Amino acid sequence: MSFVSVKNLSYSYPDSNIHAVKNVSFSVEKGEYIAVLGSNGSGKSTLAKLIFGFLEPDSGTIEIEQNENPIGFVQQHPRYQIIAGTVERDTAFGPENLGLPQVEIKQRTQTCLKQVDLLEKSTEKTQTLSLGQTQKLALSGILALSPDLLILDEVLSMIDPISRRQILELLDELNKNGTTIIHISHDLDEAFMAKRIIAMNDGKIIFDDSREKFREEIDISTHIFGNLETSVFNRNYRIKQDKTTNKEISLFLENINFEYKKEFPILKNISLAFEAGTITAVMGKSGSGKSTLFEVISSLLAPTSGKVYATGKPSLALQDAESALFENIAADDVAYGPENLGLTGKELKERVENSMNLCGIPFEKYKDRSIQMLSGGEKRKLALAGIIAMDSPIIILDEPSSALDPKSRIQFFELLQTLAQQGKTIIFSTHRMEEAMTADRIIRLHEGRISSDSNPIKIPIDKSNYVENDRYKKYSSLLDNLRNISLGDFCLKKSLVHNMKPHSKILLFFALFLSTLVFQNIVLLSCTCGISLIYALLAKYPIKKIILRILKMLPWILIFFAFQVLLFKNSPQDKVLWEWNFIKITDVKFMLGLRMILHFVGAMICISVFSYSIEESELVDGMKHLLKPFEKLKFNTKTVTVMILLVMRFIPILTEEASHIVKTQIIREGIKSAKGLTGKIKTIMPIIIPLILQTIKRSENFADALEARYF
Repeated sequence: MSFVSVKNLSYSYPDSNIHAVKNVSFSVEKGEYIAVLGSNGSGKSTLAKLIFGFLEPDSGTIEIEQNENPIGFVQQHPRYQIIAGTVERDTAFGPENLGLPQVEIKQRTQTCLKQVDLLEKSTEKTQTLSLGQTQKLALSGILALSPDLLILDEVLSMIDPISRRQILELLDELNKNGTTIIHISHDLDEAFMAKRIIAMNDGKIIFDDSREKFREEIDISTHIFGNLETSVFNRNYRIKQDKTTNKEISLFLENINFEYKKEFPILKNISLAFEAGTITAVMGKSGSGKSTLFEVISSLLAPTSGKVYATGKPSLALQDAESALFENIAADDVAYGPENLGLTGKELKERVENSMNLCGIPFEKYKDRSIQMLSGGEKRKLALAGIIAMDSPIIILDEPSSALDPKSRIQFFELLQTLAQQGKTIIFSTHRMEEAMTADRIIRLHEGRISSDSNPIKIPIDKSNYVENDRYKKYSSLLDNLRNISLGDFCLKKSLVHNMKPHSKILLFFALFLSTLVFQNIVLLSCTCGISLIYALLAKYPIKKIILRILKMLPWILIFFAFQVLLFKNSPQDKVLWEWNFIKITDVKFMLGLRMILHFVGAMICISVFSYSIEESELVDGMKHLLKPFEKLKFNTKTVTVMILLVMRFIPILTEEASHIVKTQIIREGIKSAKGLTGKIKTIMPIIIPLILQTIKRSENFADALEARYF
């Protein structure tokens, strides 16, 4: 029997009459290295999910030889695979579920993080990573399982060339040591690391042989990769050397600095100008600041200092394409932005149809498709079509080719040439030199600074023809609040509370927190609030921050107090302190309101200080210690600990999703300023409904991620 045997496999997604996989049969011998190639929507990712067991086939069988070691599956979308809140804890999660000794867990964690070049970030929060770094972390978490069979679905698409080469060398080494690898890829270099290639089209296998034989099959190679000899990547595009042009400057940045925290600047003193009708490529390692720069240009982030000026509104295609889609039907999503700009009827349909056709997702074929049924590459094309449909004079694209098959990449970069000829300013980021060479100019970022610029443009002195690009300032506080919630309150400090053992921190918190809720006597409640304040001082928690939080919540407290005044019945024995018409504030109601305020203040101080002084890994370790005695009673303490971890993790996940939705709505003009209650409801609905849908989706993704880590 073969190590993996697939026979007559077919599958179609629910509510779809289109087979994603059609009567597929092949076998994999132990120790093989196979590349699976194919166009977007050819069935590659569906096949991978069927082999791992995420999907149940409609017909056919999959047999895998049982071994002690698990199967490893790294999926296409990196953010959906992260479970823990810190880099080190996330990589350790899988080995912990396998029940390995703590020494081996630590060794595997450090080894795998080093292999993907994330060891220096082991203590950082997973939300702070770039998408490329998140892709590395997703791979690290599966490598830590030490699987016999490793299934990889486009796992290097967002990673810089140096890291990519290192990981490919690592995969080659793993294969030489006996790991069986099935690698789904759109990249020729990645594909030719494998000795055997399987090519798919329309859910079927159209080629299954050696890489040498694949090179000879020109028709199949051209079908998947396009004609590279005549493509935009093979033309002699030269970077312009003439620094004096007559083209209009459409966008410029003046002394831009940006930082999330004072000690960690992201962008450092960036000044740039861009000409209309030109294409600029921005390159740099994962985490060098490319995405942050694009969000500053698009006013999704307010710079710490400096200004952005433009002749029109920039439209940004976010790197995470999945989060940029929130309608159910493909054509509806592309139409969303133009509709918000006032387009209707025939003009709207033409704009949507043209944009979808230009982006390689034909309108007639895809207009009524459910977005959930699309492949990762098809979703990328759809997200790009939604931005092209906005018809903005300045188009910014963050890793636009990620998840696109080679043929689609060629078509897309030819589209950029057309848009530039129409006078649009195009700026895109990439890790691929062949893509960058299609641009008129290449800018390189390194650690938030401009390290090189092939064609620097002089920044205008006269700013009278430009508008400061601050149109989203009114939303910056909302995005900042969401970001802060996502990152959490923990601060590494040397304080009496911070230095306590994790289980002692938990016990102290619960003792104080429950006291603030249980005590009803005003004197005892006041004393508890005083002790909570001492707790804050011992943790070196900023008192100013506590006061600001109380002031922010004060209107809500007053509303609750008003409800109590109106609904709480008066007694004849009550002493009336203040009266107006039918409203009476008595001594009993006053004491009730005072108790409510003290309950809230005490509880809020306790929760704030606890989240400020304990990190996720400490909380998990502390809970393990406290629950250990219950193990003798056969109580499943591991499940309780993980559930606490998941609850803590899911709040940042939802705020992260909310942030992505708000960004997309802003970019596509979905959020309008409105007055009155009705107007505010209309403003918030475009955020709430997609967030509910994303919550359901992320719950399903989370379940898959847990299964992939053998929880």
